[in-house]
Amino acid sequence: MVDISKRENIAVVMDQRIPREKLQLLTRVVNELRRFTLVQVFDGDISEEDLLARIAEKPFKLILAPWYRYLTWNKIEAQLGQTRTSGVIFAGYFADQVLPYELGDIGDKTRTILLDFSYIKPGEIVQILKSLINENRRTGLRPFLGAEAPVYCENWFASQGLGSRIDAVLSIPEISDASWRNRAPAIRICLSALWSLIYEEGPGKSEFAKTQSITAKNPIAYFQVGASAQFLALRLCYAMPGVSPKSALTGFWPDQKKPTSAAQLLLKYCDLLRMHTIAESSEIELLILMTASSPSEMAHQNIHTLWVDPISPQLITELPFQMPGNPQDNLKPLEVNLQNQSTVSSANLNEVKAEIKAKERFLFHAAVKIRELKKTLSEKDDAIHELRAGGIGTATPLPPPDAESLLDALQERFFESQYQIRQLEIQLEKASDPDAEPNKLEELQQKIAAIANREQVWIKKIADTIEIYKTKKKERASG
Repeated sequence: MVDISKRENIAVVMDQRIPREKLQLLTRVVNELRRFTLVQVFDGDISEEDLLARIAEKPFKLILAPWYRYLTWNKIEAQLGQTRTSGVIFAGYFADQVLPYELGDIGDKTRTILLDFSYIKPGEIVQILKSLINENRRTGLRPFLGAEAPVYCENWFASQGLGSRIDAVLSIPEISDASWRNRAPAIRICLSALWSLIYEEGPGKSEFAKTQSITAKNPIAYFQVGASAQFLALRLCYAMPGVSPKSALTGFWPDQKKPTSAAQLLLKYCDLLRMHTIAESSEIELLILMTASSPSEMAHQNIHTLWVDPISPQLITELPFQMPGNPQDNLKPLEVNLQNQSTVSSANLNEVKAEIKAKERFLFHAAVKIRELKKTLSEKDDAIHELRAGGIGTATPLPPPDAESLLDALQERFFESQYQIRQLEIQLEKASDPDAEPNKLEELQQKIAAIANREQVWIKKIADTIEIYKTKKKERASG
């Protein structure tokens, strides 16, 4: 039985404009949410000021309002923080037909979450809402496919073709042997649009590649595809210098003047488009989702779910540029057949081979900047200690770091250790080659064991602290 005290609070403002049958669908969604959250429903005539007062009295994790209220209410976003990268989500929804021109201009918005409830099953809606409520489910494609579903991945390099990759995606068993085969035309269009984002508008564009010194050995994007009975997901991660939350939203805002642009094609042919800009970096995560209900097929001319917002690097649960190697990840290489491509050169073949064996690359420069900043601060602290030891200065000692900072630092160190272990595992695979040095294998194994032992020490200290806390708590309760 779920502990009610641990359930998140959800606020839902009802839509007075929708017809009765659509209102029944919305009611079913609210009832489904009540199974794992605490839902408070507000009448559709509530004012923004009244809702703000309710939010001040009782914090909510998710606030849902009719789309026309959501686009005109600005005080709630200001109250929550326009530049926030985590925390409370304020989103709009529509349960009836909404056409692109009805949204109007983008205005000063830097984030938008519009949820399509009109031609989609309640179970699928709830799955999408869960990814909004739980911060650990806001990124990646696992929240929709599940941890056990196989995910096919591939690094995209400069000067590669598209045709064989479309065939490779349509040939994976989860698509070719399932009902998703009926969505093949839409899948082809979405893949072509993603390709255009990289090679015609983004980091793979020839002019951009020259200025950024992109080589055949360095991937410029990371692609994943996976499917379950309920969802089909395409994920693309790449860097776009100069990108901002505002420019990202502008690029994907419905625009009837550019009907054949890559972004507009994605909006029309997928059921959900989610784009995250990673704070303090130029990195982007783009997720294209198709559902079994197929709202983009049922009402092609309508607006579908659009989710564009900035997030913190700490919310990333599925690191980009991971390649198959760890069985727990259920990652598989996307098998691309180049035999039928007459235009493929030997250089391109080498690029594809390097793609499979490429080392993992940590995508988010924000984490790198954090480590560099910590190193700089550590060096300054050492210098201060040395000066004090020599009798210079009588400054007041700095206060110890707070518990939250220590936990964040521990989490950062743990992620770094996992990354180091993965890099060593890749070197270990190469060291297993018969031509490799015999002592190299043992040396790498010792390094991996040393890092793993260090992690065990950290975990043991945390466990000891928890035991001490439990003991003290029992003593206080008994006293």
